[in-house]
Order: sequence, then C-alpha cells, then structure tokens
Amino acid sequence: MMQKHWILKRSCLIMRTSELLWLSIKKLFLPQNFFVLFCLFWGLIFVFINPPFQAPDETDHFYKMYGYTEGTLTLKKVGCYAGTYLPLNLIKIGKYYKSVNFHPLQKIEKKKILSDLRVKLDADNQAFLFHEVSSYTPVSYMPQYIVFWIMKLCSVNPLWMMYIIRICSLFLYTGLVYTAIRVVPFRKWLFVLIGILPMSLYMASAVSTDALVLGLCFLFIAYVLKLALDRSVVSVSGREFVVFAILIMLITVCKFAYLPLIFTYFLIPANKFKSFKVRILYFSVLFLACAVYTSIFLAFTIHVNSGLQPFAHNYPSGDRGELIKFIITEPFEYLKAVYRTVMFYTYEYIETLIGRFGWMDTVMPTFLTWYYVVLLFIASFFGADDGDAGVDYDLKMKVVGLFVYVFIFFVTLTSIYLVFQQWPLISGLQGRYLLPVFPLLCLFFYNRKLQYKFLPLLIFISSTFLLYVALVTLIKRFYIPGG
Repeated sequence: MMQKHWILKRSCLIMRTSELLWLSIKKLFLPQNFFVLFCLFWGLIFVFINPPFQAPDETDHFYKMYGYTEGTLTLKKVGCYAGTYLPLNLIKIGKYYKSVNFHPLQKIEKKKILSDLRVKLDADNQAFLFHEVSSYTPVSYMPQYIVFWIMKLCSVNPLWMMYIIRICSLFLYTGLVYTAIRVVPFRKWLFVLIGILPMSLYMASAVSTDALVLGLCFLFIAYVLKLALDRSVVSVSGREFVVFAILIMLITVCKFAYLPLIFTYFLIPANKFKSFKVRILYFSVLFLACAVYTSIFLAFTIHVNSGLQPFAHNYPSGDRGELIKFIITEPFEYLKAVYRTVMFYTYEYIETLIGRFGWMDTVMPTFLTWYYVVLLFIASFFGADDGDAGVDYDLKMKVVGLFVYVFIFFVTLTSIYLVFQQWPLISGLQGRYLLPVFPLLCLFFYNRKLQYKFLPLLIFISSTFLLYVALVTLIKRFYIPGG
C-alpha cells in the first residue's frame, strides 16, 4: 500500500515537473522573450569579436561623444576643417585600428588588442584631431553619453570605454525592440527576424547612433500598428497621441530623414478619433512642430558647417543651393537619375541591409543573402500565432506604409546626393539606412489567412546558422592571415 502511494506521489511529481518545464519552454518561445535571449547572446559575441573601431564611422562617433564630455555641442574648427581635442594615446589607438579599414589583407593581432586594453587614459595630454563632421545631436547618443562621461571621470582605459559603450548600445537596442515586439498586435515573429538580422545586431553592437534610432523606429511602428489594429484600442485618447508625438519627435531629433514616418498616422482608422476635425488638428499641430524644429536644426547644422571641408574624402564642394534648384526645376531629370541608381545598386542595397560588415568591406556569401530575402518574405507572408489570424491590415494600410518607406528612401538618397554630388548615379546609400523602416516594406506582403506554425523554429534554426556564418566571416576578415 505504501509502495503504491509512493509511486503515485512520484508520478504526480514527474507530471507536475513536466508541465512546468513545458510552460517554461512555451514562455521562452514567446517572440519577445526569444528575441531578448537570442539578441543578447549573439550581440555580445559581436561586441567582442568585431575588432575595435571596425563598424562604419565608429571612430568618428566615439570622438564625437568624447567631445561632448568636454562640454561642446559642436565640433571645434581649425581653419576650414573640424575635429576634436583628444588624448594623444586615444588618437594613437584609433589610428592603428582605422588603418585596417578598406584593406582586406591587413589583419589585427589579438596581442595588440590585449596590449591596448592596458593603456590608461591620459586626458591631460591632448592634441587636435581632424575628423569627419557629424550632424547628429547629443540626443542621438543618449544614454551612452552619460556612461561615457562617468567612465571619463573614472579614467577608464579608452579601449574598455569603447567595449562598454558597445554593450550599452546593445542593451538599449534590446530593450526598445523587446518593447516593440510586445506592443505590435501581429507579425511579432517578423519583427523578431528583422531585429536579429546580422546587420541589425552588428550595428546595435557598435559605437554609433544606430541602436537608438533602430529601436525607436521599431517601437514607433509597433505602437502605430497597435493604435490602428488592436481591438482593445477603441479610440485614440490624448494620452496615446502624446506617446505617438514623443516617439516621432525623438526619432526626428536623432535623424531628420525619418520625419516622413509621421505619415503612418494615417494608418490609424478615422473612426478611432472623436471627429474628422480632431484627427486633422492633432496631425497638423504635430507636423508643424516637427517641421519647425527640424528646420531649425538643419539651419543650425548648415551654419556650423559653413566653410568646412570634408577631411577624409574628396567630396565636391559645389553650391548645394544650385543642386536643390536643379531638383526643383528639373524634377524629371532627377527622377531618372534616381531610377538609374536604384536599378544599378539594388543588390548592394539588399546586401548592406542584411550583412556587410567592417567598413562595408566584409561580405557574407551571396547565396546566404538571398536565403535571408526568402526567409523575410516567408515571415512577412505567413502568420505564426493567433495574433496574426484575421488582423485586417488592408490594402489602404499597405499603400500608406509603402508610401512612407519610399518617401524615406527618396529623402535619404536626396540627402546623399546633396553631400556627395555624384552624377549620373548617386552612390553612398547603404541598405542599413532603411533598416529602421524595413517593417513597413515587409508588411506590404502581409496575408491575413495563411499560417505557418513552424515559422519560429525556422527562424531559430536559420538565424543561428546564418549568424554563425557572419561571425566566421568577421573572424576570417580580421584575424586569419590569408582569410
């Protein structure tokens, strides 16, 4: 009798343990939880595998942040060039790693990195360093700047500063995208996949503004989709509009080219506002506010940069007023140039959106890039859970989303044309510039009926393999002679 009771008790315990284990696995595979674990695991590997200052413009971002800790909101000028006063040992470290850029056969010794990690910051022994002009505002570097300032007060080693800022960027990105995945009412696994693209993780694990901009844009798009499609949101309240306004204003402060995201406002159905008048009034006030402070910022940037010459590149220094006049007076000629550019650089845009590392000189195998394109289409077209079933993201919404994406592409390309002044093809645009609004393009392929329940497993297996290949590609490029 006692033995039967013991067996029964043990069976119940096993069943209960199995049930808890199964619930834990299910909870782990909630999209937002899966993203956090996957993002932090691979992101931290990227932080330390990627050699110092090998992400695009990483040295310039690092120098700009150091300049902010000196109490200046703009770069200092010497003659017709701009730069920052920096510790001599930081300049020496930066120059060594920057010398590897664009030289695929040149490698970095691990002994050199370990040696530089022991170099102390000598803040009193400074020199002026010319470097590229950056128009990013201090907001773009929050909260990493605060951490940077504290580390400088504590005289933390310069290279450790860089690694710690990378980790801060990764955690900031992870938190923002985690919130976005929780908020978005459908296609959560699509947001997961875009969030763990090799390029997304690579830039989120670097010293740059990309972690904040990517995270804010994903969160903003997710919040707009919640307002538009979540059945629990019956009407848009003043509080919800304020959240919308704060997010779009933060985004445009960080990068004015994403101002057209404000037009996603029209994804929200008219019947969710008290009246047509209220809907238009809300939008008009917000659009005017964004346009005014963006114009002020651009005017300030033009004023600060007036008379300056780019330091590292042979960019033309023609009259940008004449270029703007040409775009306005000859719109069809300019549109032809845009068309030729898109046709010529289509694959490069795809490649630099999915995975081209280093200073854009380290590429993944071509067939894996195309595999990712197919995977993104599957995640866009097929649902993976109950939240995807029956959500009415209709044709009108798809057109609005696509319009915003194309508008931002056009603004970004035009900005690059005004800087680089290249003709008849406008080079310089990279696919990663469009990552923050990429969900809008993917959602154009949304299908409300078809489900694929193995999509999470497909994303896990595929992304694990592809990120492994990305890391091998990085290691071969930077550490293995002849690689």
